[in-house]
Amino acid sequence: MKHSNFLFFLLLLAGFFVSTSSCKEGDAGTSSAPTSAPHEQAHDPTGEGEASSPRVATSSDWCGGHGVPESMCTVCNPALADHFQREGDWCQEHGFPESVCPVCNPMEPPAEAGSPSRGNAADWCGGHGVPESMCTVCNPSLVDRFQREGDWCQEHGFPESVCPECNPMQPPADSGEPAQASASDWCSEHGVPESMCTQCNPGLAAGYRESGDWCGEHEFPESVCPVCNPVTPPAGASGPQTRVQLSETAFQTSGIRLERVSSHRVSSGGVRVPAEIQFDPDRLAHVSPLVDGQMVSVAVTIGDRVEAGDELATFRSVELGQARAELSRATAVRETAQANLERQQRLRDEGINSERSLLEARQAFDEADAARDAARSRLRVFGVRGGSGSDMTLTSPIDGVVVERHATRGENVSTEDTLFVVADASEVWVIARAYEQHIPLVRVGMSATLTVGPHEGRQWTGTVSYVSLSLDETTRTLPVRMSVSNDDGALRPGMFGTLTIDGGNAGSMLSVPVSAVQSLNSRDVVFVQGDAVRTFEARTVVLGREAEGMSPVLEGLSGTETVVVAGAFILKSELVRGQLADGCAGD
Repeated sequence: MKHSNFLFFLLLLAGFFVSTSSCKEGDAGTSSAPTSAPHEQAHDPTGEGEASSPRVATSSDWCGGHGVPESMCTVCNPALADHFQREGDWCQEHGFPESVCPVCNPMEPPAEAGSPSRGNAADWCGGHGVPESMCTVCNPSLVDRFQREGDWCQEHGFPESVCPECNPMQPPADSGEPAQASASDWCSEHGVPESMCTQCNPGLAAGYRESGDWCGEHEFPESVCPVCNPVTPPAGASGPQTRVQLSETAFQTSGIRLERVSSHRVSSGGVRVPAEIQFDPDRLAHVSPLVDGQMVSVAVTIGDRVEAGDELATFRSVELGQARAELSRATAVRETAQANLERQQRLRDEGINSERSLLEARQAFDEADAARDAARSRLRVFGVRGGSGSDMTLTSPIDGVVVERHATRGENVSTEDTLFVVADASEVWVIARAYEQHIPLVRVGMSATLTVGPHEGRQWTGTVSYVSLSLDETTRTLPVRMSVSNDDGALRPGMFGTLTIDGGNAGSMLSVPVSAVQSLNSRDVVFVQGDAVRTFEARTVVLGREAEGMSPVLEGLSGTETVVVAGAFILKSELVRGQLADGCAGD
């Protein structure tokens, strides 16, 4: 009996060692696997557990810009995000489907995707690096088609298949050298062949639009667009003609009279400077949500007139709903604490309870009151004071017109998004750019007059309210500001015009008679006599304000020239005729 018990004990002991050895081997096998294996297996889209060997995508479905299959790229196609979130295939940290997240589960680019395809020289937009037939910047009308076909990169605004960021193409091999033009067919002013210059010959534009050879961004035929597909100027081309030579007979019969430039005492010099109409920032409102959410409805569109307090849109926010719920809860707790405090106070007055009970009730009420105030303050940060639910209405802060709208029903919005811009254009800013030599002549408080091309003969008057302390580093001009009334809306921000600023006593200044000044190509010019008696050059000048029949010359003349003071219009006519023969001329 003892012997059999001993054998049984040995068998149990042997079983224990075998079991222990198996456990250690299992533990060793587990510890030898990477600690990230469970994460990799959980996200392995193939189901094979081979997380160390990334899948390889196909070139026909590959977004090179984000390193994921194009059919699963939620950056280029944000509308896909909801689908993958519902399917549970979503990496919240990186904003991609988890199964192809380029950080968590990177895929190998397709082998044939390493070398971008090369464009065709006959169909190439050099300005944007895409085929011209697919360039949605030059031809915005193409956008809807590519969006409907699902070939659209929302992030960069190009068809996804040729997106210069996501799927860049190589420029065509034969597009490196710009096309050559002939000197006889060249518009020096715009840098295109004269026979294709739609600026000098606006009637040509319709034909190029119909043929599809049109750059909508720069308003030239796409094939010769000076920005997208610049043409090399011909060797014999020259700039716009500026010199006129008259025959002896023409000079004798022209009635031209010459005078040497001299200084005159000008009692009210002033300056004329280019100006631009801008919105008054104090009458402009950028409307953004104060909490993240999703758009439920949009009540206005661009051009709608609104008043302060009018609804612009409604959006839904989980955070706002939680804040309102917290306020309701805190309010209820405070009411309960207040009732308890009042009860404890009555009991204390009757000598039934202790002072400690009253103090505890008062402390509970104070805490509840503070919590309620904190919840209320949080709602004020969101721009609301009460209400219930998760919906919030955005309203216009001012009276005006909606000039920008960046809100679409169903899209997610954040506090960084400007959803609407509302402008009150009943009063606008006039921003002028004065030259360096104008600095002594321009001061705050001076009266000024604005004229704009579309409203010839009409003037807007005002007072200079601001003169910059420094010059613009790029243009070397001095910003000057004036506000003018615009009740009828005739002045549109973005318009250009001329601001004439009345000066004080300018003293003796280099001046020319008003009759010497002509307008050529939208610039003031005077005709300066050349080396030969019958040769004249159109010299661009910057003038001050006319006074007593004289125009102060702020820039363009040195004081040693002889200028045409009578008959200048005849020279202008000759010059314009020559420019028309060469290609183009302005006003």
